[in-house]
Amino acid sequence: MKDLHPLRKFRVSPVYINTDGEWVFHPPISNPDSLKSRIEKASLWEMNTDESAVGILPFSDAIGKLVEDAVDLVLIMLHGQNGEDGKLQGTLDLARIPYTGSGAAASALAMDKPRCQAVLNAAGLPIAPSEVMNHEMLGQTECLLESPGLPLVVKPARGGSSIGITVVDEADKLSSAIEGALLIDREVMIEKYIPGREFSCGIIEQNGQPTPLPVTEIIPPTGRFFDYEAKYEPGISREITPANIEPELGMHLQKLAHRAHGALNCRGFSRVDFIADSEHPIILEVNTIPGFTTNSLIPQGATAAGIQLPALLSLMIDSSAHD
Repeated sequence: MKDLHPLRKFRVSPVYINTDGEWVFHPPISNPDSLKSRIEKASLWEMNTDESAVGILPFSDAIGKLVEDAVDLVLIMLHGQNGEDGKLQGTLDLARIPYTGSGAAASALAMDKPRCQAVLNAAGLPIAPSEVMNHEMLGQTECLLESPGLPLVVKPARGGSSIGITVVDEADKLSSAIEGALLIDREVMIEKYIPGREFSCGIIEQNGQPTPLPVTEIIPPTGRFFDYEAKYEPGISREITPANIEPELGMHLQKLAHRAHGALNCRGFSRVDFIADSEHPIILEVNTIPGFTTNSLIPQGATAAGIQLPALLSLMIDSSAHD
C-alpha cells in the first residue's frame, strides 16, 4: 500500500537553539511518527548530550555544519527576535541555504512595527494612529496625551509574543510603560487603543498563490488583551475557528490579510492580526513566522480549511522550492 504521509518523503534533522545562541543538533529522524515526541523534548537535548549523541555548536560553526551537510532546506520555526526578524534569513541567504517563509527584507520589515505600519498605510490598509519614541524623547510624553490620546498601547518597536506591551489608560502610567518597553528595544511605538473584537487570519501559499485561511476570533480573559500568557497557556483564551462572524466581515478580513501579505512582499505564509468592529477592521501586525505550538492560530486555521498539520508543513516546504 502506498505511503501517503506528506512528511515521510523528508529526512529531518531537528535543531534546538538555546538561550546562549548555541545550536543543539539532534540525530536525523526519518520516521515522522516519532518526530513529534522527539521535538517536544527539544529543551532537554542540551542536558543529555552523551545519551542522545547531540552536538552543540556556536552559531558560526552551526551555519558551517549546515553547509557541509548540504541541507536541502531549513524549516524555520523561530518565532520573534533572531528568528523572525530577518537576521537568520539573511545569514542563510549568504550561505545559499534555502529556507521556508519570507525573505530577509520582508521579515525585518514585518518585525519593525513602525516601518511595517508605514508600508501598510502607504498601501491604503487600515492601521491605528501611532507615534514613535526613543530614550531621547522621554520628556515629550505629554504630547501623546493629546494625540493619539488615551487610552494607548505601548509596544517595543521590534518584539514578539506581546512581550513588553502595555495598555495605558492613566496619564501617570505612560512614562513607566514607555521606559519598560525601551528595556526591550531602542524604539517604542505608542499606538491609539482601538476597542473591538480580536481576529487573526493566516495566509498559506499554494502553487505560488497566497490563499487566506478561515478567520479565527481570539477571546482573551475579560479585562485583558492577548498577552504572552493568554497566547501560550492553554485554556487562558478562547479561540474560535472559523470565527462566528458575518460572512462579509470574514471575507473582508481575508482580503485585508491577502493585501498585507503582498504589501510587505511576504512569501510562503504569514498571519495578520486585527482588531475590529463590524465595519472598521484595523491591522495590528503581520507575523512572518507565526507560532506553531499545538494551540497556535495558523494550524487552527489550516485544520478548519481541511489541511492537517503534516500537509501544512509540506505546503510550507513546497512554497520555498523556488529559492
